[in-house]
Amino acid sequence: MSSFQERVGFRHWGNRVPPNPYRPLPRRSIADPTAQAFGDAVRRARQERNWTLEDVARRIKRMDAKYLGEIERGWHAPTIPTAKRIAEALDTTLADLVRDL
Repeated sequence: MSSFQERVGFRHWGNRVPPNPYRPLPRRSIADPTAQAFGDAVRRARQERNWTLEDVARRIKRMDAKYLGEIERGWHAPTIPTAKRIAEALDTTLADLVRDL
């Protein structure tokens, strides 16, 4: 057994290959209700300002319109820091976005 195999724990797996930690996770089959409610609030705030997904995404570091759209549809539940950055980009508070959750 090579030192690389020992470092990654190959011996623990015997002759089997260890699971790939970089394999993408399966997508949700249905949107999470809480994430969907947050996404609805984000969409309402964005549409009240007549902004596109691209307009909002450009105001947030490391955010693209595709990911923001997936948040709006409830396919992703953003972390608290990301939700706060979204609220700031929409010129609103996080409290306003989560009020109806």
